[in-house]
Amino acid sequence: MNDVRPAFPATDPPSAWPEATQTQAETFPRDYDDDQGGNLHDLLWTAWDAKWLILAILAIATAAGFYRYLSTDPSYTANGLMQIETNQAGASALQAFEQYGEVLGGSVSVAAEIAVMKSRPVMSDVVERLNLDIRATPVYYPYFGRAIARSYRGPGVAKPWFGRSQYAWGGERIQVQSLLVPQAFYGKPLILEAGTEGSYRLLSPAGAELLRGETGVRAQTQIDGEPLVIFVTRLKARAGTHFHVKKLTVNAAAAGLARSFSAAERPAQSGILRTSFTAGEPERAATVLNAIMENYQRRNLERKGEEADKTLAFLEKQLPPLQTRLEAAETAYKDYLREHGTIDITRETQEVLTSITEIESELFTLQQERERLRARFKPAHPKIRSIDSLVDRLSARLAALEAQTESLPTVQQTVLRLKRDVEVTSGLYSNLINSLQELRIAKAGTVGNARIIEDALPPGGPVAPSLSRKVLTSIMIGLLVALALVYLRVKLRRGIDDPDALEQRIGLPVLATIPFSQAQDRIAKAIKKRHKTAVQPLALQAPGDPAVESIRSLRTSLHFLLLEANNKTLLITGPTQEVGKSFLSLNLAVLLAQAGSKVLLIDGDMRKGHLHRLAGVRPQQGLCEYLTGDLGPNPSILHLEEMGIDFLPAGTRPPNPADLLMHERFAALLESSSGRYDYVLIDAPPVLAVTDAAVIGQHGGATLMVARSPMNNAEQVEQSIKTLQQSGARTRGMILNGISLQSRYSYRYRYRYAYRYADTKTDRQPKPAPS
Repeated sequence: MNDVRPAFPATDPPSAWPEATQTQAETFPRDYDDDQGGNLHDLLWTAWDAKWLILAILAIATAAGFYRYLSTDPSYTANGLMQIETNQAGASALQAFEQYGEVLGGSVSVAAEIAVMKSRPVMSDVVERLNLDIRATPVYYPYFGRAIARSYRGPGVAKPWFGRSQYAWGGERIQVQSLLVPQAFYGKPLILEAGTEGSYRLLSPAGAELLRGETGVRAQTQIDGEPLVIFVTRLKARAGTHFHVKKLTVNAAAAGLARSFSAAERPAQSGILRTSFTAGEPERAATVLNAIMENYQRRNLERKGEEADKTLAFLEKQLPPLQTRLEAAETAYKDYLREHGTIDITRETQEVLTSITEIESELFTLQQERERLRARFKPAHPKIRSIDSLVDRLSARLAALEAQTESLPTVQQTVLRLKRDVEVTSGLYSNLINSLQELRIAKAGTVGNARIIEDALPPGGPVAPSLSRKVLTSIMIGLLVALALVYLRVKLRRGIDDPDALEQRIGLPVLATIPFSQAQDRIAKAIKKRHKTAVQPLALQAPGDPAVESIRSLRTSLHFLLLEANNKTLLITGPTQEVGKSFLSLNLAVLLAQAGSKVLLIDGDMRKGHLHRLAGVRPQQGLCEYLTGDLGPNPSILHLEEMGIDFLPAGTRPPNPADLLMHERFAALLESSSGRYDYVLIDAPPVLAVTDAAVIGQHGGATLMVARSPMNNAEQVEQSIKTLQQSGARTRGMILNGISLQSRYSYRYRYRYAYRYADTKTDRQPKPAPS
């Protein structure tokens, strides 16, 4: 079995490597970045490699930001200032009526007041007061019509663009004072088409005419028995311009109003509310905000008087029955005295009578308080339970006093009872009259706990859109998208760009890394043009190119590579097509010839060989004709004077290239050529595509595997080498072609491309690169 060990294993020390490889190891030590740093370096270099894509995405994002800015309507925010008194709910004049403190006010929560301010009842009143449930806006041209209309500053109305007069292009105005639509049209935009001299037509969303009207005149009609009424107070537009007119429900309009309104306590615990409202026009923003603050202040005052009104109603309801009772008690007492005459009451009896009167008055007052509290609290509330406990104690004391009067004579008991009724009822009536008067005075002096400190004024400029914010936001989004694409590009990339990792996996040395050459790319494009076939190879056209310098280092390694080989035949192949093996074979042959070696270059790809085009010749016969016997015993070898090499082209394309390569003539050709030439280079077909390379490799002294960085992966290289090993080919090393100088691993090899030969026609050694 043939020896397929690598000529220079990756595990050997640098001293065992060829001259160029050892120099490379000394110049670029292995203490490079760890995986994390390498990944970051790879991302950065990939981002730089895709800089034009990133710049294009950023340009699109910037344009999108400008479009968003121009297509967004300006919004204006008006600001106001209110104060919420959290410790008391009324003016200082109410402090004299402490017994009505719970009725007329108490401590409040600022957060609760903000919630009340944004509630639907408050907002609904503002909607109905300012007709905010009516929306009337011009119809703009799609995408950019709004931006054009915003930029218009001329007098009157702008001329239509593209002949589209139905759209608004700048200067159009409309104001709808009132709008009543059938239930089916709520929330749907009706189309108002402007006419001449203030006339207009109102169309349904489907385009059917509903009515005709004039500015300043109320127009109405019937739709399926339901009224449709519209009153347009202002209309400034050319004939044919369309407007959208929409009627919202009060709840929907109030919800939209609440979303545009905000209030916050600043500073905290200060009771100072900073309110704001955002609208499309500065005057509208200030008007709506003032209406909200005024409506809340009015409702706050009304809410503070509601409890007083309820108490007044309760007391006024108790007054007539008590007055009737007092009159009946006085009449009964007078009639009894007239019938029995004056009756003297002892001092002890008078004291008992006074105590009974006070207790009954207090019980009556407690019962009133209990009825008032029952309207607000449940019977188990602590306040109600406390009153019930006090009533029980007073009732027990009253029962004890009444028991003392039972020992008196019957006449005195009757007089005592009648006099007690008069005094108790009179006292209660007087207290009730006084309470009513005091409560009326207190209610008259009641003020709310909210007051407006600063009214809202129209803002001087819009708060949105912000050009810088829109553009910067779009740029940031574009940058994130671009970086995400770069990241995916790195993660999804399966090409080979790390020679060290490839060496560790395959077990063969990477003899050279050929950087991508712009000059060779131009040569390849010129060769594709049929009228430009006489093109020099890169080694002659650009001898100082980094790719040529790398092939020179490979040339140095070939001497050591073929020391153990049984012949000087070198097979150059690759896993797949278009890896650059033909480019490498030709330029390596030229450089070997420049070093004084006698070189034969054979195009062994009789299927799709194009080495003759790279060499600039038009052969009629070649390897195919020799193997078929058409040329006799001698092959048709061309001598390329300018390049200094001999060349055997592939010839015509046979139907059975693999069978021809297995003929004894091919082995004889290689044996005779190895004796007459210092180097025989064979450009073979790809390994994974056909079996030709495996057949040729049986006769070669060494085989080099060429892989292209962005096209091949390690799996393909590994499978190709296994295929060659199974056929007996001696694979001695690998070559990475097309390495980008912007790869994260190329910085280890980039220094050796920095120098140039002083005389590219000779084989002078380059000066060492600075460390």
